[in-house]
Amino acid sequence: MSLILVLHVAVGALDLGLTSTVTREVARAKDDANVDLIRLMGSLWAIYWLMSVVLGIALYWSAEGIILLLGPAKSIPTQEVILAIQLIAAYLAIRWPVAFYSGILVGKQQLGILNALKSGSLTLRWLGGHF
Repeated sequence: MSLILVLHVAVGALDLGLTSTVTREVARAKDDANVDLIRLMGSLWAIYWLMSVVLGIALYWSAEGIILLLGPAKSIPTQEVILAIQLIAAYLAIRWPVAFYSGILVGKQQLGILNALKSGSLTLRWLGGHF
């Protein structure tokens, strides 16, 4: 459990304030047809998804190295730990761009939609963790 928390915090630090920038610029835009805003969102969209793919692949392929770094688990087979780290990699790769889209919804003051999406995703994560 602590490994996923450490990785989640580390991935959050890679955001470098881009989510706040997205929120501020979307809130500041007077209309949705603002050419500068469209260009900025397109650039940030590409950055978020590229970083997500790179991060996910790097973590996925370094799962065995992470086990060597942390030391073998005593009661869990090594292959299961590798699979768990690879699943964490997939989770973080999917989770990271969510900050970008959340920033857009917050900037547009669509908090009802954001809260509904967060509730749905938390429910799915809870169900997935219990089955």
